[in-house]
Amino acid sequence: MQEEKPDIGCETFLQREPRIKFLTDRINLAETIDEKAQFAEELASEAKSLLDCGDYNEERLDCINCQTVSSLREKMATLILKTSIILG
Repeated sequence: MQEEKPDIGCETFLQREPRIKFLTDRINLAETIDEKAQFAEELASEAKSLLDCGDYNEERLDCINCQTVSSLREKMATLILKTSIILG
């Protein structure tokens, strides 16, 4: 199965994407919720930095796509962190 990559032509996004991908991979490979939570905390921070981007322009499709992807990533990370607290 081929992995889909976001096609977003933004330098800020492209600079952060390798780290976000690394963190997502670590979450997927982690065996316990506590392990996942360690990476999810940093992923949430990376996603939030993109959501708070000072260069955001609501008329640019790249910005809209970045915000959508980043929002989903932040929600996923938050869900992992909340699950860790509940099960902790």
